[in-house]
Amino acid sequence: MEDLSFLTIKNKRNFTNWLKIIKPFLESKEFQRKKLLFHHENQSLWHHCVKVSFMEYELALKYHADEKTCAIAGLLHDFYEKAWYYTPKLEKLPKRFKENFINPKKTQLTQKHAFSHP
Repeated sequence: MEDLSFLTIKNKRNFTNWLKIIKPFLESKEFQRKKLLFHHENQSLWHHCVKVSFMEYELALKYHADEKTCAIAGLLHDFYEKAWYYTPKLEKLPKRFKENFINPKKTQLTQKHAFSHP
C-alpha cells in the first residue's frame, strides 16, 4: 500500500474505514499514473485527490452525509485524462501513453481544466 503519511489523521478508525472505501481506486493502474501529473501546490494529482478524499470523508462524518460517496467523489473530483501542466516526470511514460497523456495543444486559459472541472 502507498505511503499515506502526508495525511493529517486525527482519528485512526476514520482513516481505516476511509481506506477500505478507496483502496480499490488507489491500487488501480490508471489512478497510479496520476502521480506523474503536476497539480496544486507543487504536488501530484494523486496526492491532491487523496487529500481531498480524506477531507471530504471526514466532513461527511461530521455533517452526517454519505461518507462512501463523499470519499469517492473527493478522490475522483480532479480525475482528468490529460496533463494540465507539463513536468519532466511525464517523460518517464512509455511512448504509447505519452501521446494520450500529454496534451500537446495550446488551449486558452478559460478552456483549461481549472475552468471546466467539477
